[in-house]
Amino acid sequence: MELSIAGNTADVPEVRDDAGISQIVYKYPNAASRPLLVWVSHPPECSIQDCVQLTHESHKAVDTIDQLWGAVKLYEIGAWQTLDMQWSLRRKIVRMAAFPSAGNSGHSVGPASRLSAEEKEVYLRSSNQIETTPSLRKLSEEIAAEKVRPADRAFRVYDWIASQFGYKWPPGERSIQATLDTRKGDCGSLSILFCSMCRALGVPARPLFGGWCAGGINSSHVWSEIWLEGKGWIPVDVSLGQALRSGRARGRSTSNSASWERFFGNAAGLYIAFSIDVDFPIAAARSINRHPSLTSRMVGRYVVGSQKFYWGYETPQNCIPYCQPGYPLYPEAKGVAIFDGFPRTGYWSTRAASLKWITPFEYLRRIFLLISFVFELAIIASAVMRFVMIAEVLIWIIVLLALCILLPTMRRTLSTRR
Repeated sequence: MELSIAGNTADVPEVRDDAGISQIVYKYPNAASRPLLVWVSHPPECSIQDCVQLTHESHKAVDTIDQLWGAVKLYEIGAWQTLDMQWSLRRKIVRMAAFPSAGNSGHSVGPASRLSAEEKEVYLRSSNQIETTPSLRKLSEEIAAEKVRPADRAFRVYDWIASQFGYKWPPGERSIQATLDTRKGDCGSLSILFCSMCRALGVPARPLFGGWCAGGINSSHVWSEIWLEGKGWIPVDVSLGQALRSGRARGRSTSNSASWERFFGNAAGLYIAFSIDVDFPIAAARSINRHPSLTSRMVGRYVVGSQKFYWGYETPQNCIPYCQPGYPLYPEAKGVAIFDGFPRTGYWSTRAASLKWITPFEYLRRIFLLISFVFELAIIASAVMRFVMIAEVLIWIIVLLALCILLPTMRRTLSTRR
């Protein structure tokens, strides 16, 4: 598959239009009697959004991690309190004008700023989740074949993933090798694989964690960006490309190749990004390795990259795995905790009314979890009682059998003595 760009890639203008202003509302309710710490990523300015402003913050941050793209802040939420935050941002429609048939129009932007040496190092590095192993480099070079230009090499990877992989949610293990072995993954797994292969080819790439501006509560999504000289960061949504190419998306024909190609370098202004990249390092004093609750241990560990960990109870390699937008630090379970009852990432929406009942919902959810746990205990107790009764019956049967065997022997012994 050839990338249909007329002329030199660097000469193709990137076009961006204003897609409108979005108000984002985020809540993390602590419906528990213990304080709770939560890391929250503040929406960055990137290819698909700008003019980001924090308009409301119910709690003040107690710590901050500065990243190349922005900040991740730590908040302490008191017992029975709710962290309430709001942002305003401008969404952007991005068109790379790579496909003349798409009918792109709009105004051209000036040359993009150059990528700094530090940024280039970060977005080409091999990390726990975005691995660039020798075997992956070999595979990526085979797929890129004779292509030289970064855009063409990245498009070959995009084309290969969109055509060779299927969609699976939940994906189970989130690692490059697991995605390659199963040839399946969700938007996060496929985007991470795309970034890994682009980095292996020397093309700076990074995943973006966010969602859909028109969706409901926590309408999450993950996509990627690649850096092209003279154009800046370009959005690439490999999971949407895969959906259209495979016919998974409703109302789309598998023969409509132009539709799936369009998600390489183009964005329709429907995204909202909360964070960029993965594995945010934190100070050792903030790192945790706590005893998880009974509920978390029953659910099992997350597998991200080469790390197995309990979400919210551990920070693998002193890092936050990712933020979408929150990563909680659950209190340590003392003894055998019945349940944790904390939301995984918090709740967000572009409509304030959507989150009106989130805090009362959390109280009801905790009550439901407690009732469910008591019900499960009753079932377990009933099963134990049945086991005890069966064991008791078996013991009596064994005793009776023993008596049946021993009584004749005892009678013969007594008769002999007489």
